[in-house]
Amino acid sequence: MIFLSRFSKTLLLLTLLSGLCVRLAIAWQPWDWLIRTGSFGDDACYYAAIAFNIANGNGPTTDGIHMTNGFQPLWAFMLVPIYALGTSKESAINIAMTTLALLSTLTGLVLFLLAKQLWDERVALWTAFFWMTSPTVLRQSLNGMETGLYVFMLSVAALLVVRHSSNAKPAMLQPIAIGFVLSLIVLSRIDGLPFAIAGMIACAAGWAKQRRSNSRQPNSLKGILQFSVNSFTVRIIAISVAFALPLFPWFAYSITVVGKVIPESGEAVRCLSLAYIGAVDEGITWRVLRYSFAQAASTLLRAQQWNFIKAKLVYAFGSYGAMLFIAALLLLALLISLWLFRVGYFHEVVRMLRGIFKLWFWIFHAGIVILVYSLYQFGWWFFPRYFFVATPLGIIVGSVLAEALRLSMEKLSCRRRLRHISTLSVVAIVLLQLVQLYVGWHYMQVRAFGGFEEYLNVALWLKEHTPKDARIGMFQSGTASYLSERTVINLDGVVNGDALKAMLDKQMLKYVVSQGITYIADWEELIQTLLIGRSPEGELSRWRLIRLRAGEMSVYKLVRGTQGG
Repeated sequence: MIFLSRFSKTLLLLTLLSGLCVRLAIAWQPWDWLIRTGSFGDDACYYAAIAFNIANGNGPTTDGIHMTNGFQPLWAFMLVPIYALGTSKESAINIAMTTLALLSTLTGLVLFLLAKQLWDERVALWTAFFWMTSPTVLRQSLNGMETGLYVFMLSVAALLVVRHSSNAKPAMLQPIAIGFVLSLIVLSRIDGLPFAIAGMIACAAGWAKQRRSNSRQPNSLKGILQFSVNSFTVRIIAISVAFALPLFPWFAYSITVVGKVIPESGEAVRCLSLAYIGAVDEGITWRVLRYSFAQAASTLLRAQQWNFIKAKLVYAFGSYGAMLFIAALLLLALLISLWLFRVGYFHEVVRMLRGIFKLWFWIFHAGIVILVYSLYQFGWWFFPRYFFVATPLGIIVGSVLAEALRLSMEKLSCRRRLRHISTLSVVAIVLLQLVQLYVGWHYMQVRAFGGFEEYLNVALWLKEHTPKDARIGMFQSGTASYLSERTVINLDGVVNGDALKAMLDKQMLKYVVSQGITYIADWEELIQTLLIGRSPEGELSRWRLIRLRAGEMSVYKLVRGTQGG
């Protein structure tokens, strides 16, 4: 394995196994519970529907009609064997979640190895502990989508780049392996491209530095042969080819289907984000940008979680009592910070943080992702998932802070004979992290979006109350596409570019009729805003909607008529 003390090996194993048990306990909840709570949400069902159709020979599509590139391919293709083996759709959900549980645990191990490469095994142990016990990690790496796979690939690539870019005599397989893993990052999520480019630059810079160093050494036959096989140019070619080849089939397919490499879901999500804040026809204005950056900052600072804790304190102590309690905590934190400054803690932090600059390519990527989505996407409900790429970096920084505290307390105990203060600091950090896990898990359960249950209810209603040959139009169509056993045509454009074009052209009802859709199911607000509100008056006068299912998500039947719906 790796060179660790017996204590560290035992601690690492216990950390990974306990974290895996928690993840498997989530993964093997009843499939309907996973959907109702959003653990395997509507967007996750898009992946399941696409994988199911690929396994059954229909290609990458959710409805069996419209081919799409509006998904991240690697995760979808990883799900295909589950359905190819004849697994039921219900059991496939648990298997997919189990795969993500394993990937999340492996990510903890990879981050351990990365931190050990940059610092030492104590920082690495903190990193594994924080990763395996973070409620944010639990939520985002087990969401039924590509997020957990994506961060796993980022972590593996970071480890390879850091470990091998400074290798004076790397084997030729190493550049090939790095290039291949970088290509898998892009196949995991297209926005991994900046990471891949920056990772290759980091490797090239490291190899160039080694080449300059080697050129100062006396020439020898062995050195000449080594240079001819492992020369800088050959390494660059190897990593570039290994990066490009796996991407070519998917990019060729994307260009053939939608005429561009970028997934068509990106433009659709952008349009919907603008629609939900009443700006679909307004365009990008200062109001929209101000809203987007405010929501991005709120996500990064975990503002909703802090408001949740504040509400609990107000409930327990009253508004004035909660304010006094928070003020006391802030004052205590300030006093502790001043004391830590005096005992040299922050000097230790600065010394240790220097190692993180070797991950500059990951820091660059996280910054680009946060900036681009804040300027392009505008849907705050996606930010926790899209910004998750920064979470491993935050955990690594937190691990450095924790180890710096332990080191400074250890020095203090030796200098002032304060026995056990180092051990107490470790116990305090562990307990605080476990409290965070408890509070964070409770927050996620309380704040679960109730609409996920409605998605399932409507899917089952459609399965029971509509003809088998019915065509159903939905904006939020993932769960129904997967479970209704009907042809459900996506209308928001996420996996159907034609629908997005119709929405932008304000021809939605005309498009619905052209597709032979006879049932419309979705939230009332979406039907009014995105269907009725984006259809010409001429079409509205020819068709009307008869409601068949009342509720938060309604089902309508489309019939000929003389008045609008």
